[in-house]
Amino acid sequence: MSLYLEDGMKKYILGFCLLILSVSLGAENLVSNATVSLKASIAVQDISIDMYYENGVKQDEEFDGLLSFEFPATDTWQVEQSVYFTYSSNVATTSRGVLSFTISPLKKNDGNILNTSIKLESENVMTSIRDGNSFNIGFLTGPQTKVAIGKLTVVVSKTSSQVFSSGLYSGSITLTFTNEA
Repeated sequence: MSLYLEDGMKKYILGFCLLILSVSLGAENLVSNATVSLKASIAVQDISIDMYYENGVKQDEEFDGLLSFEFPATDTWQVEQSVYFTYSSNVATTSRGVLSFTISPLKKNDGNILNTSIKLESENVMTSIRDGNSFNIGFLTGPQTKVAIGKLTVVVSKTSSQVFSSGLYSGSITLTFTNEA
């Protein structure tokens, strides 16, 4: 039995055979069945805020912060101490947050209450001061590390007309962070 093919048909069959050969050669490099298993985790650290004292020491997370003042023995005086705040973040979208401070004055008892106030300062273009007692912070997307928020200064003062008893005075500052995403 003989097979007779026209020239056009020979080219067609030859082209078809070459195509099958090239597919079979290329298929050797392909994996016919593949199972892909991905195991990973993303550690989410949205926003963390750290406090540093004037001497650069970071506030330990296990203990409350402590500022100590020594008052001079003069008619009038003003003493102050500052703490600094930084943040680290890894947010998916740009967001805002507010770090607010509520202060109770230094006092020994109801008759001995010292003039106590706070001052906020920031050089960060993404941070503004709101109502004199809050940092309004802008958080950029992606990882941000130790970005300066600003400085909180506690100011304690006495005028010449005020008389206070000697002894231990205590007060507090409460920090509240609100995410305004």
